[in-house]
Amino acid sequence: LKKQLEKEGAVCEVVSKNHGMRKAASGDDVKTDKNHLTTASLMYDAVFIPGGEKAVEKMKEMGNALHFVQEAYKHCKTIAAVGAGAAFIEACQLPELLVFDKVSADKGVVTSKDKGDLKSVIEQFKKAMLKHRHWEREPHISKVPA
Repeated sequence: LKKQLEKEGAVCEVVSKNHGMRKAASGDDVKTDKNHLTTASLMYDAVFIPGGEKAVEKMKEMGNALHFVQEAYKHCKTIAAVGAGAAFIEACQLPELLVFDKVSADKGVVTSKDKGDLKSVIEQFKKAMLKHRHWEREPHISKVPA
């Protein structure tokens, strides 16, 4: 995803609990650029949550990770998640938001619980980013604690 978006001119950063190298669910090494303590989702136009099950289970217990996504939602930023990442979106308890089994979007949040939908999620994510902000969330953002 990162390489694909960078080819199209996007600036992408990997934000994680720890700065440095991490193992992706695929087994690939991933270099992180920032950690949850030293950056905020306010600094980004969009947030993408990948679908590694072990990582998502850990992230559900990390207040800083939950806050990162809640804050992005509150500021009407584009958010996407695929596979287990969709369960993380649910754990964030974002108001008036639907998470889908197959690729769909709700108020600028693109989700699919099916990790096989990655390509479609990416395409919808890119389209949603072009909108920049998703103001249809405004009636609900006061409910977000971020």
